[in-house]
Amino acid sequence: MRLREFLEETMKHVPDNQKATDSAIPSRDEQLKALREKLAGHQAFGRIRGHWHQSLLEITERLLHDTASPTAFCAAWDQCAADVRIIGNLIAQLRRDGWTDAEHELQASLRKEGRLMEGEVLPLHETVHATALVFDPKRTFALLSWLRAVELSELGAIHDGKFVAMLATCLSDCFPSLRETLERNPTGIGLEKELVSAYLQEVGDRWMATERFSQSCALRLSFFNSKPRIEGLWIGYILLQDQAAVLSAFSRKEQKSIATWQCRMPKVLCDSPDEEYPLHKISHQLKIGFHPESDHVRIKRLAPTTSSAGCSHGYGVRIFTPYDKRYANYMDGLDRSLENIALLLSA
Repeated sequence: MRLREFLEETMKHVPDNQKATDSAIPSRDEQLKALREKLAGHQAFGRIRGHWHQSLLEITERLLHDTASPTAFCAAWDQCAADVRIIGNLIAQLRRDGWTDAEHELQASLRKEGRLMEGEVLPLHETVHATALVFDPKRTFALLSWLRAVELSELGAIHDGKFVAMLATCLSDCFPSLRETLERNPTGIGLEKELVSAYLQEVGDRWMATERFSQSCALRLSFFNSKPRIEGLWIGYILLQDQAAVLSAFSRKEQKSIATWQCRMPKVLCDSPDEEYPLHKISHQLKIGFHPESDHVRIKRLAPTTSSAGCSHGYGVRIFTPYDKRYANYMDGLDRSLENIALLLSA
């Protein structure tokens, strides 16, 4: 029996007071797949999605704002009540049958506007282009990998200093001005200020001076629980533009010194792309994850819309929107590898 049929038959025949046994409960992936199929094109879900965080008064006010007469309001209220009944019944069925993962995913999507369910693909007309751009990827990723190595070393995730020393050698190759300093301190630990200074001199100043895009779209560093605090360092942009349009702002020579990734974001989260600061409202809440190319197929399956179409310089990209708090799971899923990096976008 196919999973969808299994879902429907289970919901029909299992008594309300009887929960499915653990052996009959599908895996998380199977639950979410069945839920996505169930909700594809579901009009009731589409109408109330993202609004369950509102109070009854707020819902009433929203319906009053959207209607022109008392009669129209009553019709809208009846429709809303019917939608709540349909979706509430679905949640009750999931809870009865022990489909906890599907229930939690559905409720989160109902409460949080713009949140995508795991594995959900939005229609193109409900999304906007988003392009992540990194300056001088060879030097930037050398910097980020070293910072990640030191962070993991401080957290006890790396017990052998040879990894940090190896990356310090890479830093020496990428930042010649640091060679003498790194010879005295082979691991590079404690040289955060010198490293930032070298990065700004050899990379940052060149690109930041151009000001070809708004600083509200700047991509800046933030590391979780990191001892080597280098927060706020500007390493690129996140832009609500097509990748081709972003690249057209640079000469062919300049394009060889940048890396870009094409993603998409839910339109509901963004202001008009024509405005001067399209990401101003949500920029401080966006997180950008970089993962090795070997992990990209798995990440793309989990987040088809907000993951990059492809990889560049050995990395893929995933965008975490304000209501998508799964970046901790994302990092855990990457097994704390040296190549895995988490960044925070802030205006």
